[in-house]
Amino acid sequence: MTEGPGEAAERPDVPEFRQDFAAGLQQLRRRAGLSYRELQRRTGVPVSTLNDAVSGRVLPRWDTVEAIVRACAADVEQWRERWLRIDNEQPVEQPSAVVMEPPSGRTRPASTRLVVALGALLVVTLVAGLAGYLTSRRHTPPACERVWQYRASAAGELYDAGGSTIGNVLPGDLVNVRRRDGLRFYGAVARSGKWGYVESGILDYVAPKCVATSAR
Repeated sequence: MTEGPGEAAERPDVPEFRQDFAAGLQQLRRRAGLSYRELQRRTGVPVSTLNDAVSGRVLPRWDTVEAIVRACAADVEQWRERWLRIDNEQPVEQPSAVVMEPPSGRTRPASTRLVVALGALLVVTLVAGLAGYLTSRRHTPPACERVWQYRASAAGELYDAGGSTIGNVLPGDLVNVRRRDGLRFYGAVARSGKWGYVESGILDYVAPKCVATSAR
């Protein structure tokens, strides 16, 4: 009987364990006296697949082997165990080593990490300093206070709270008034810097004024 073109019991490019298995399938077909066309008719497996199965180039799938074994009236379980042993003995190709580049932005050089750390520290320091400054501004009294500025139109006296004279007011003197109590205004004479009460009748209003804060 003429052998099919796929049969190759002794091929140097086929591993020995697959050559033995393929030779066993060839022997089954020969003993059953089946041509490839007849084997195809009985199994429903294409001739090209049957040729691959008996060539040993690859280990055929189990459903192909089972179909051949049943068509040749051989022991299916015995061939299944044999196929499983061969399948487990096939060398597994190891994947080639691939050098994985670290994802961009994940791993940074030490110098970059140092710069980032110093930048973060600087930001924290600036924020803390700004917070402290704003807090101090909230609790620090203003550098000046708003007063009413008047100009004396005539000479007068400067009195303390008890009515005693403590100074004088000359025509043209500027008086920074903090409190207006009826006929007497309490303020400071700009010329002398003294604080006291001045008769309102001799004072003409000029404008609002911001003066240095006084303990008075």
